[in-house]
Amino acid sequence: MAVNEAQLAFVRWQAEEERARQRAVVTARRYYDGLQDTFMTERMKTFLNVNDQYEFNLNICRLVVEVIAERLIALGPTTDEGADGAAPVRAWAEALWHAVNGEILQESVHESTPRDGEFFVIVDWDAQAGRPRMVPHGRYTDAQVGGDNFGCKAHYPDDNPDLPISYASKRWVEDLGEGRTRQRLNLYYPDRVEKYEVIGGQLRPLQDEGDAAWPLSWVDGAGQPLGIPVVHFLNTPDARPEVWDAIGPQKAINKTLIDLVATADSTAFQVLVALGWIPTTDGQPLKADGSNATSIAPGMILGTAKSKNDADLKAIPAGDVRPLIELMISLIGWVAVVSSTPAARLSFTRQVAAEGTLKEQNEGLFAKVRKRQKRINAGWVRCFEMARKLANTFGNAGLDEAVAIDMVWEPVQSRDTEDERDEWRVKRELGVPTEQIWSEMGYSLAEIERMKAAPEYQARLAMLQVGLGGDEG
Repeated sequence: MAVNEAQLAFVRWQAEEERARQRAVVTARRYYDGLQDTFMTERMKTFLNVNDQYEFNLNICRLVVEVIAERLIALGPTTDEGADGAAPVRAWAEALWHAVNGEILQESVHESTPRDGEFFVIVDWDAQAGRPRMVPHGRYTDAQVGGDNFGCKAHYPDDNPDLPISYASKRWVEDLGEGRTRQRLNLYYPDRVEKYEVIGGQLRPLQDEGDAAWPLSWVDGAGQPLGIPVVHFLNTPDARPEVWDAIGPQKAINKTLIDLVATADSTAFQVLVALGWIPTTDGQPLKADGSNATSIAPGMILGTAKSKNDADLKAIPAGDVRPLIELMISLIGWVAVVSSTPAARLSFTRQVAAEGTLKEQNEGLFAKVRKRQKRINAGWVRCFEMARKLANTFGNAGLDEAVAIDMVWEPVQSRDTEDERDEWRVKRELGVPTEQIWSEMGYSLAEIERMKAAPEYQARLAMLQVGLGGDEG
C-alpha cells in the first residue's frame, strides 16, 4: 500500500517529537548532575582553578528534585487481606520487596522519576533464583541528542498516557566482547516479546541463545496474555521533569555568580595606580612583550629610582559586590516560587523563618509530593501485580490474584511523635485492631507476627478472652 504525503509528514512529526522529548530528558539530567554551561574567560578559569565551562556553578536543580525524593519513602507492600487471618499474598509481597532490595530500588525510582519526568521497571522471572525480579531502567535517549543509547519508552494510543499502554520498547548497545557491539531493540506486548537487531536503521529479528521461538510467547498456563512487563512511572501526566521550570533561573544564577566572582576579582580589592612610572620586576623599562611587568600581590613592595616629584602611587578603593549578592538571593527565591521548593531549603541567609512561615512554605511542596506519590504508588502496584502473575505462572505460587495490593508510605508531612502517639491511642480506644496500629507505626508483617507470638501478647489476649467469658456469664 502506498504511503501518502500526509502519512509521511505525520511520521516525520512523530520522529521530531521523539527527538525533542529525548533532548528534554538529556537536558534535565545534565542540569541535575550540575553539567551546566557557564562560559568564563581564561582569567576566570585560572582564578577559579576550573578546567571547563561545566565545572563552576551553583546547582539548585539537584535540590529541587531531592526535596521531593526524600519525602517519597515506601515502607513496603500490603494487601486487603484480613489482619486477623492468614495473609499469604501479603507475606509473599513483603518477602519479594526484601528480595529485590526494595529499600534501595526505590531510591532509583523515586529520584529518577521526578528528575527525568518518567522512569521504568522491568519485571521478569529469575529462573535461577526462582522468583520475580525488578530491574530499573531510565528513559531511552539517543547518542545523537547527547544520550546514552539505553533505556525504555512507553507507547500509548494517540500518545495519550491516560489510555492503556499498547506496548513498550527497550533499546541498548550489547557488548559482544573483543570490542564488538550491536544495537538491540526489544518490543514488549501483552502476549509476546519481539527481539531485534538494529542494522543501518533497519530491524532484523533476533533470537537469543535459549529462545524457543520468535517472537517469544508471553502467556500464562491457560494461554492468556501475562501483560506488558515494563512498568511506566510518570512524574506528571505529561512526563514533565521537575527541574524544567527551574532551568531558566538556574542559568541566571550561574551568570550572576560568575559576575559576582569576576567583580570581586577585579574591583572588590584595592587597586594601585602608578603615575609617572611603570613598575617592572627588574626595574628596567617595560619590555614590548610585557614579560617583565609586575603583578601586584599582598605584601609586595614597589620601588622606583624616580623622585617623588616625578612619580606617584595612588589607590582606587574596592567596589561593592553586595548588589550582586542581593540579585543572586532574589534569583534563588524565584526558583523556590516556580518549583514549589521551600525557600528555607534554598536560602543561605542568617535569618531563620518563623514556624508559621515555614509551614506555609511547605504546603506547596507537600501538595506536589502527594500528587507524585499517587502516580508512583500506582506504578509499584503494577510491579507487584505483574510479579504475582509470574510467580503463579513460572513458580506455581498459587497466589490469589483477586487480592488487592497496595504500598505503605511514610507520611509526606513529618509529624510530632507526641501527636502520633495521641492518634494511635485514640484509635485503640475506638477499637481499631492492634495489628492495624502496629502496621501504621511501620512494623512489617513478619515483625507483627513475631510480636503476636510473644508471651506478653499471648498473656494479654488470654486475659481479654477470660474477661469476655465473664461478661457472657
